[in-house]
Amino acid sequence: MGRKLGTSDLHLGHTNIVKFTNRIEAMDRDGFIVPNELRVPYFNGTLSDELRRKVTDIHDAWLVHTLYTQIEDGDVVYHLGDLNFTRDRLKLSEFINGLRGNWNFLIGNHDDESLLREICKGTRHKVIGHYHEIKVNKTKVCLLHYPMEEWHGCHRGSWHFHGHLHGMKGHGDYVLKAMDRRMDLGIDAHPSHGIFDLEELVGEKA
Repeated sequence: MGRKLGTSDLHLGHTNIVKFTNRIEAMDRDGFIVPNELRVPYFNGTLSDELRRKVTDIHDAWLVHTLYTQIEDGDVVYHLGDLNFTRDRLKLSEFINGLRGNWNFLIGNHDDESLLREICKGTRHKVIGHYHEIKVNKTKVCLLHYPMEEWHGCHRGSWHFHGHLHGMKGHGDYVLKAMDRRMDLGIDAHPSHGIFDLEELVGEKA
C-alpha cells in the first residue's frame, strides 16, 4: 500500500513564482539553472515577458522532476490548492497525466475548478472540492487551502493541513500565530522543497 503524501501551491506556469519564493535555491541544487543573463534581469524586473516565460519553463521542468523523483506509483497525494497559474489546457493536461501516484486536488484561489475537473475525468486523479477530511494513523485531519483558526475536532486531537502561505507566517499586516497540529503543506514550506509524508507528520502508525 502506498504512502499518504501532501503538498500545495505548486503554481505551474506562474511567471513570477520564482521571484516571490526561494525556489531558485532548490532549482540550482537540482540542476535546473536559470542562466545569469536571464536571472539578473528577472529578479530586478527588467526581463521581457517572452524571456520570463523561459524562466517559467525551467521552473516547471523542475516541478516535474521534483514530483517524479519523490512520489511513487500507488502513493496517495493530497494537493491543497493553487496547482496552476496557467489556463493552457494542454499544458495542464500533460502535467496532470504525467503525475505519479493518485492525486486528490483541493481548490485554491488561483485554480480553475471547472477546468481541473474536466482534465481529471477519466484519470486516476480527482478533485475533492474546497474542504476535505481524511484519517491519518486513525487521526482526523482537516484539509483546506487556507489556514483556519479552529477546525473540526481541534480540541480533541485532530490536525489541520493548509497551503496558501508559501511557508510565510502571513500576508501583509496579518500574522498567523503558531498553533499545535496546524501546518502549512506548501512546497515552499518544506525545508528542502519536497513532498510531506502525512503519516510522519501525524505520528507513528496506531
